[in-house]
Amino acid sequence: MFEKVKVFIERINEDYLGRIREGFSFVDIAAKIRAGDTVFIKPNLTFPHYREGVMTSPECVEQLVVALKDYTSNIIIGESDGGGYNRFSMDEVFEKTGLRSIAKKHNVKLVNLSKLTPRNIYFHYKQREFSVPLPQLLLDEVQLFITVPVPKIHANTGVSMSIKNQWGCIQEPTLRLKLHPYFKKVILEINKAINVGISVIDGRYGLNRNGP
Repeated sequence: MFEKVKVFIERINEDYLGRIREGFSFVDIAAKIRAGDTVFIKPNLTFPHYREGVMTSPECVEQLVVALKDYTSNIIIGESDGGGYNRFSMDEVFEKTGLRSIAKKHNVKLVNLSKLTPRNIYFHYKQREFSVPLPQLLLDEVQLFITVPVPKIHANTGVSMSIKNQWGCIQEPTLRLKLHPYFKKVILEINKAINVGISVIDGRYGLNRNGP
């Protein structure tokens, strides 16, 4: 049996906050968060500086934080170092996009997942046993995981929405490259392990061709 899901779609215009609050009400987020719960926000930060259609906008992340404050004050924003062979520091991205200032302004935590203590998840696929390290924070300390992707065209899936954004939870960029041949199984196991609860798609901009 598949769990029934609810989907809220509306034009953003200039009002992220109002739309997010409407969406939260529609999906009954109050039933998913108890007072004091820790909520983790995972934006899509796939470039060293903000690019429309490529990355989740800082404005969307900030207004999501404001909306979540109606339910809990324990909010964490996080992402891993980017790139593959050309690695770039997520700490620098936090600075360049203004996310560090946003986190300070709203008194929420901002973490570079690549610097956190890992814990392995294990699974079998095609006669192989896989061991994939993920941040222990996401596996053991978060009550609600919110993924915040951008809609993109993708060479392998046609369109990339909420499922693929969690690929960035793999802390080491080089390991992401090595696991690409097994992508569909690995991303499934990641999503199961961190128990993604809600997706907030930042659809003001997107990619209409393969990228970034």
